[in-house]
Amino acid sequence: MRKIIKILGKPGTGKTTTLADKMLEKINEGHSFDDIMFITYSRSASRAMYQKLYEKEIERKQLRNFGTIYKLANKTLNLSDENYIGIDDFIKFSNEEGVMFDPSMFNVRKLNEVDEFGLSGDSSAYVEGNILFNWWQYLKCVFVTNDRIEKAIRCFYGLNYNQQKTLSHRSVDHLISLYQLWEDYKKSKRKYEYQDMLQEILLEQIEYVDPFLFAFVDEAHDFGSLQIKVLNMWCSDDYAREEYICYDPLQTIYRFTGSNPNVVAGIEADEHIVLGKSFRVPEKPWMVATRLAKYINDDSMDGIKPSDKVGRVVFVDDLLSFLKNNKWDTSISTFFLLRRNEDVRNLMNFMERNRFPVRGIGRTYTIWDIKYFRDVYNLLVCLDRGIVPGREEVRSLVLRLPASLLKRGVKQDFKTRKYKYWGEDGSVKLFEDKFSLFYGLFRGDVGSVHDVKDVIIQPKVKFSNSQRRYLLNTSGRDLLTRDLKWFTGTFHASKGLEAENVFLFDYSLRDDWDLLDETRLSYVGVTRTLDSCFVVGYRDGGGFIEQFI
Repeated sequence: MRKIIKILGKPGTGKTTTLADKMLEKINEGHSFDDIMFITYSRSASRAMYQKLYEKEIERKQLRNFGTIYKLANKTLNLSDENYIGIDDFIKFSNEEGVMFDPSMFNVRKLNEVDEFGLSGDSSAYVEGNILFNWWQYLKCVFVTNDRIEKAIRCFYGLNYNQQKTLSHRSVDHLISLYQLWEDYKKSKRKYEYQDMLQEILLEQIEYVDPFLFAFVDEAHDFGSLQIKVLNMWCSDDYAREEYICYDPLQTIYRFTGSNPNVVAGIEADEHIVLGKSFRVPEKPWMVATRLAKYINDDSMDGIKPSDKVGRVVFVDDLLSFLKNNKWDTSISTFFLLRRNEDVRNLMNFMERNRFPVRGIGRTYTIWDIKYFRDVYNLLVCLDRGIVPGREEVRSLVLRLPASLLKRGVKQDFKTRKYKYWGEDGSVKLFEDKFSLFYGLFRGDVGSVHDVKDVIIQPKVKFSNSQRRYLLNTSGRDLLTRDLKWFTGTFHASKGLEAENVFLFDYSLRDDWDLLDETRLSYVGVTRTLDSCFVVGYRDGGGFIEQFI
């Protein structure tokens, strides 16, 4: 008879470490890793577990039954690249059925990324084809069978007001017909989307390909009905002896992908373990998180202690003044988190205008995520400050330049003999006048940072227009970012991550947003911090998070 152990783990309480230790207990009892299944929802959680076991000198090749539920489903069905729906399929179907579709706003992942989030639940979708493809996969997570999915389509289940409005020119019967045609299209080509794998496994009762005795489930709060039913089928009493389920109902923030805290709550357990102390979140941010939990009548924080640090929670009325009036070190990990992707884009523009460097989290991508851009930027800052640039900073510039702008053989030397001018540790060797060494790499009269910028503006130099504009305005007054740890992204993208400082941009709730979901989302944002939480005020006040400070 299978024994089910549920582990309640709040942010920073060591959920991954606890699961890793439980696995190693089984190994020490004489079992092998082939007897163990580790299953989770996101690739970041999977990587975290690999890292924990690696620290225990466990090699990755020993872990055969490890990964996200999608990765293990792919293994069970023995699928290849050709079995996955690609962007061409979405375009072809949309054209054939007269459905508007924007491929530039649709993220299709390859097989080697199959253990990342699926396509379902993009709440920002605004074109009807994008809405439909996301919506149908979401409905599979919630309702599983096609007859129930078609009933959900009739009542526009899971769509917000704007998405319903976009689809309102089509009858309900036509929407159901499109769903059926899309399912037929995939079956005729034996192609899958992410949830299709799980649906087939469940409806066809396909057992997991390799037998195991112990199941360890991380991030169970991110699972929806479909994922939990597949898990229960795989972990039946005929196979598994024990099943460890790690969860935190307050971290259920992927409702748009079908996750539901009630699904995990409904699993009856033989034993309950509560991890009693957070080793990440300081006292003051923890108090805000506790107030958020109480606001939705969730008492799962009761009795769990914060870290030993006091920490800070600070309200910021004017972000620009706050950043300019405080000395900030870009090597100290800092998150700038916002509710919506469009707000993230606006912040990126704001930070760029005011010359604050920031990288991206999740799907957010900035020019600072490009290493060669960071290197060349730092090279210009160093030259203007009178600091000798490092080897990689020089190398990144040299490799962006046409050979005609450099002395003979320089570019090839930096490609194949990168230690010729700078030592392996990045230090300059053999030359006393280190700046002369750098400027001596160029043809012509190059002897200052302004001359280097004149080189950068030449058309054949490989920088985008936005990169070139930024570099031309760079000076020694800018921040040196050799170890840039400032990041921006959505609250959702920050889940599972942590930073010393976290800036949460407050917002007001829309009428079609769920209060429970937004409260959990704020809880996740607040609990990312290792030290300080800064709440940036919402316009003229009245933000949702402000009331809990």
